[in-house]
Amino acid sequence: MNPTRARVRNYKCIADSGWVEIDDLTCLIGKNESGKTVLMEAISQLNPARDREFIPQVDYPRRRWPEYKRRHDTNPDPVVSVEFALTDAERARLADRGGRAVDDTVVVTKNYANERSWDVEVDESAYLD
Repeated sequence: MNPTRARVRNYKCIADSGWVEIDDLTCLIGKNESGKTVLMEAISQLNPARDREFIPQVDYPRRRWPEYKRRHDTNPDPVVSVEFALTDAERARLADRGGRAVDDTVVVTKNYANERSWDVEVDESAYLD
């Protein structure tokens, strides 16, 4: 899978980055203290090389923490989402299992409970046959 875009929400100084396109070479340009490092830090937590989890009491934007802490246990906010383009081999493996991705992408999201979810839109009619 190749990453095509990423989005960070409710992480330190970032309320919502919106979708940021990722290419073979991607350059982040901005003023000092504009959130470039924070964006990369959040994206790296999707699948960290070191043991590091999101800590809501530390990582959640402080001005919004009082409202969020009441619902964190039952409804943790998403932090980072990365969209990946499926390779030909991955599409073939999915087809072998009876389905195919509608738009050939997978979105992986990690939330403040440090749970990952995978969102793959599939053609359900292939499963009905």
